[in-house]
Amino acid sequence: MKKFFSQFFIFVLYLIAGGMCGYFGIAFFKDYDLSIITAFYVLGAFYICIFLQVIIHECGHLIFGLLSGYQFLSIRFYNFMWVKRNDKIVFKMNKVPGTLGQCLMSIDHYQEPFPFVLYHLGGVFNNLISALISFIICLIIHNPYLQSFCFSLGIFGLISALTNGLPLNIGIDNDAKNVFNMMKYPITKYACFQQLKIIEYMSKGYSLKDINEDNFTIYSNEDLTHNLCMSITAFYCLREIDLSHYQKAYDIANHILNQNIQMEDNTIYLLKNIVLYILILTDPQNPKINNIRDKKYLKMAKLLKRDLTTLKIEYAYQLLSCHNPVKAKKILEQFHKACLTHPYLGEIESETRQIEMIQNLYKEKSL
Repeated sequence: MKKFFSQFFIFVLYLIAGGMCGYFGIAFFKDYDLSIITAFYVLGAFYICIFLQVIIHECGHLIFGLLSGYQFLSIRFYNFMWVKRNDKIVFKMNKVPGTLGQCLMSIDHYQEPFPFVLYHLGGVFNNLISALISFIICLIIHNPYLQSFCFSLGIFGLISALTNGLPLNIGIDNDAKNVFNMMKYPITKYACFQQLKIIEYMSKGYSLKDINEDNFTIYSNEDLTHNLCMSITAFYCLREIDLSHYQKAYDIANHILNQNIQMEDNTIYLLKNIVLYILILTDPQNPKINNIRDKKYLKMAKLLKRDLTTLKIEYAYQLLSCHNPVKAKKILEQFHKACLTHPYLGEIESETRQIEMIQNLYKEKSL
């Protein structure tokens, strides 16, 4: 219910913002003859300003993260992503459902006080600063095109600041929710550090099995109510798979799914993937496989159709459970294509190794 009201609140905010930008955007042209070109300009400014505020927001994380002692890992605006690899910045395409952008950074060591506030709220600060500057320009410059554009930029700066600066429950923890959790539950600060450290190693080309075990933790049921702690435990399971410790990964993921823990849809999907993959490898005709692959699961899989893990599991399912090498071959082609644009070399290595293992299993069973 909280998720519904948060999403409804955001919808209403954008509805009001759109109405204000449309009304005042046209009002700036009151001394001019209105035309279809003017209407298209106001509408175009509407969308451009939303895109610009995403860039401004993520750059805020980058700026305030650097000021807090963090190092750059990657920055993404919509599907466009720049990743640091071996002291070089490379361009990749990467879609993450439910997010418009993301700036990931890492810090060398965990110590108290852990610097998390400026990094996490830097985007909100940038949105507010840009909104203030935009409104000032709107007031002092008497050019209707510039006024209309700056007004829209200011409004969407405020909207972005509100939707990220209030701890809303929207499926994925927003900036303010992360800050709130880290202030109230200190354990999540270390989980945040762990998550960023794991991503740093993966961006450097380390596979999960090559990353030091100290970066992974199996958190308690109480701590697993926090998404940051849950993500580290999920990473632990994925590392166990990479080490071929399938039973341990299965037991942990299955145990969490059977607990009365409130989890977001993407978390449930991730844990189900772990259980599903191991079932396919160890008992490909187990009836639990199709029970897991229900409508809700397949809907999420469709959203993540270019995700390497999703493609790997679907490949294993078609090859080992369905004995459909033709369909499996098509999925394998999609997997190799996704590898070309995937940002993390370590994940590519891990998933490619799993693909080869699936192929070997299929060959053994075909003999």
